[in-house]
Amino acid sequence: WTSLVKAQVLQSISILISNVSEPTSIFYLLSNNSINELIYAFVPLRQFTEEALDEILPVYISFLKTLALLLADNSKHLFHFFCNQNGSSSSLPTFPLLYAACEVISSVSRNDSFVQTTCLNIILNIFQLPEQEIRDVIGESFMEQTMLFSYLAEKLHGRYETICECMAEERVNLIEHGDKLECEVAKLEDLLHFVNDLLWCSQRSVNVRACEFVVQFVVSMLNEVINLEVIETHQTKEQKKKEATLHYQASMFFLNKVYTTIDYTPLLKMILLALFHPYSPAESQIEEMSQTIRKELVLTSTLNAIAQNDFVVIDSIKVKENDINGRNTMEDLTTHVIEDPDVQGEVSVSVRSNPYRRKMLTSLSGSDGDGCFLQTAMMIESAMISECMDISLLRKLGLVPNYCNLEQDDVATIGSALGSFFQSPRYKTSSVIGKHAFDCAISLSAWYAPRLLQAAAGEELFTDCVHSRMQNSAVFQGLVNAKRLCALECAKLKAMPGISEFYSDLVEAQIRSIFDNNECAAFSCNLAHLSTQSHLHAIQFLLPTSRILHLNEIENAKFAIHSMLLSKLCQ
Repeated sequence: WTSLVKAQVLQSISILISNVSEPTSIFYLLSNNSINELIYAFVPLRQFTEEALDEILPVYISFLKTLALLLADNSKHLFHFFCNQNGSSSSLPTFPLLYAACEVISSVSRNDSFVQTTCLNIILNIFQLPEQEIRDVIGESFMEQTMLFSYLAEKLHGRYETICECMAEERVNLIEHGDKLECEVAKLEDLLHFVNDLLWCSQRSVNVRACEFVVQFVVSMLNEVINLEVIETHQTKEQKKKEATLHYQASMFFLNKVYTTIDYTPLLKMILLALFHPYSPAESQIEEMSQTIRKELVLTSTLNAIAQNDFVVIDSIKVKENDINGRNTMEDLTTHVIEDPDVQGEVSVSVRSNPYRRKMLTSLSGSDGDGCFLQTAMMIESAMISECMDISLLRKLGLVPNYCNLEQDDVATIGSALGSFFQSPRYKTSSVIGKHAFDCAISLSAWYAPRLLQAAAGEELFTDCVHSRMQNSAVFQGLVNAKRLCALECAKLKAMPGISEFYSDLVEAQIRSIFDNNECAAFSCNLAHLSTQSHLHAIQFLLPTSRILHLNEIENAKFAIHSMLLSKLCQ
């Protein structure tokens, strides 16, 4: 048969099924495994030429959608018709409809949004069916899950690389380029929304594999960033640094989208553990465990091992005191012991000092520039706002000071990184990206302060002791220094000819930008529009054009006044 005839047959059957209302007629149409054989006859798609696919694929997808809607309406009585009724004696998969949807999205090479969106909706509708029999079949559909997660990994990586390319391209028309980048970000958000919906279908075996797939993608993305800084290439030092910075900012932007789109707590905690725990699995350990247990569960197993062990047993290599805080470049190995349900006996887990933690806290200190700081601060604040972040997790990750251990070095905490940012002399000249970076630093400090207070009051100490700990914290000292530096800069600029005449007007304008004047003639602070959340959709922060725009002396004065007021408010 020609492709046109096959397409017409599928269309006729779709119309027939969608217009039959009598249960007995539906049972008759679905009986004898005929529909399942018809579904399976059109996959894999590589059996057709490109010209044939143009005719068949849209009709075939509509046919699958019709069957999925029919199953959703009466899954309790119809599901057994959609299973392979001939058992192991047939070459058909157990659930042909699910297999076909996964096969189509994993094999369609062209960018057909209709096909991809429809197949993902079919898969999601099937995963949401409540019957336990259906959920058991889905849980055992490892081939279909593998095809689905391979497709998602490919698409996520493609979106990430496209965003990096948009950031690196020479821009002739900034508006057109920004629209292209915004379109790619919207597509990334759609994929993340699908992953979130998939996780909330509460298919346990699917969720375990989905979490593993997302964490593996995040780790591989950050490994690429780390490797760009150390691998020898033909590029000059400046070119390599620029490319590494670009990829780092894109990776932080991606993680920011993860924490603002996905609200499945187990996954978000796994990512935080992989990013911020003082230790991360060594590459040699990952390779070794992939030979022992199922490859798709390697990171899940090792991260569980790290999370469940409060004490670390050091091997023959002696670790320096500051290595635990992530400042040493040596890859020191330690050993944890875990019990995995899929493994017979005990498995030794080797870990290294976490390079991702070291990189992010370095960027949060401002050492890598305002662009890297801005994206890192936005990501961390998004994680702070999410339900997954509590004081116990912050303590486990070492992101708040451990006042029970007086020997702990404070450099590795969020507060100490923010303190370093505020201590740096960045208040003499202003830029657009610098102003937003300072706003985000203030906002993140405001979110971090209650957690720091919880850590300081952990042993139910007297108020004076807690107050002393807060005042001596690195972030508080940094804010004091920022206020002092900004005040000195304000005094210097106030005395400059051309500015002194309207300095009071500048102060009033900045006060009005931070405060709302209500009907009672009392000022109420409006920090919401200054927070990182107000910048989540500001795509221009990914474009270098904004970073190199230096403002004049008047803007410097406005920035100094603005920073001084915010520092005082946060303090």
